[in-house]
Amino acid sequence: IIREDLRFQASAFGASERDKYLETQYWNAPQSAFSTLKVCWDYRPLANRLNLEASDDDLRTFSLYECEAEQLFPLLADSQYFQFDSVFQEAEKNLFLRVVSHWECGTALTPPILRFLKNGTFGKIDGFHRLAVAFAAKVSRIPFWSFLPPGLIHQYRITRLTQ
Repeated sequence: IIREDLRFQASAFGASERDKYLETQYWNAPQSAFSTLKVCWDYRPLANRLNLEASDDDLRTFSLYECEAEQLFPLLADSQYFQFDSVFQEAEKNLFLRVVSHWECGTALTPPILRFLKNGTFGKIDGFHRLAVAFAAKVSRIPFWSFLPPGLIHQYRITRLTQ
């Protein structure tokens, strides 16, 4: 029920005066518009239930990690979508602006969930728009939920935040 409600809220985003302000302020805006955005994360495992695309098995097996954004970016299977020039072409406007709205108000959001792929990159399970806004805001470190092989953690200086 919570997941369905979140989907409905996201689809209805854009009707209020505040939503219209966010669109003029942030959609297709220069990267400098994101410099004051306070990206904050909700690290509680319970909050992960709000990730719409994650299965219950994913939520049980994944741990929380964090690494430098510049380390994570090249590991993303679809890293071209996170280039600032193309992010507005790939992101759904309502979802992107909804993330901006939360972070503009100081609301913490769950870190994205990434799946480590056989080719050595990460595929997104849930959290594309959170990642896109975080990259637009040029955050230095990005947390994410995943299941990683131990060698990868050391190779890319990834910090494990939970067991």
